[in-house]
Amino acid sequence: VARVREADTAESTADGGGWDAAGVKWVNAHPSNPADRDLPTVMGTMIYSDPETGFPLAILDGTTLTMKRTGAAAAVATDHLAVPDATSLGIVGAGVQSYTQLEAIAEVRDIEEVVVSDLDEERVEAFVDAFDGRFDVRGGSVAEAGHCDVLSTVTPVEDPIVDPDDVGAHTHVNAMGADAAGKHELADELLADAAIVIDDREQCTHSGEIN
Repeated sequence: VARVREADTAESTADGGGWDAAGVKWVNAHPSNPADRDLPTVMGTMIYSDPETGFPLAILDGTTLTMKRTGAAAAVATDHLAVPDATSLGIVGAGVQSYTQLEAIAEVRDIEEVVVSDLDEERVEAFVDAFDGRFDVRGGSVAEAGHCDVLSTVTPVEDPIVDPDDVGAHTHVNAMGADAAGKHELADELLADAAIVIDDREQCTHSGEIN
């Protein structure tokens, strides 16, 4: 992850192994885009290449891929770490990532109740409208979201917004928003009391909730 002007940019590379393919994804996070330029906060581009020659086989939209990948990562963690009978999901942050959090996590748990918290009431209303009829979904406070069986946080904040009292005793938390150095969604006291599971130790030293 690197800072370019006021924004975060990152590249991700992968070797497809048995797929005989390789690729790179270039993704940005420009928080001022929606208000100033009528553009998405996050956009991505993926180049799919022949690993033998490096010849580019396709240039793909990486924005949707990033959304789905982030949702899928939370779902994998939820599947392994959340209580087996989880039926409620809280989401802090009602931006584009919130949608794939619900879509993906609902694949691994029988989610019935959803509470979404965001300072932007229009975003909350849009989220509720999108899933009304499929789930018992409503807006609520951070604490109401945090006392669900599963909580996903998907905000770009640098000052923690989730305190220990905001989270239930058995709640599994997917802290997804801290994707660059300095970002921090969960209070230090909450982290100190939690059982923390990470996916990549080296990456967590410079990005992620414990960076």
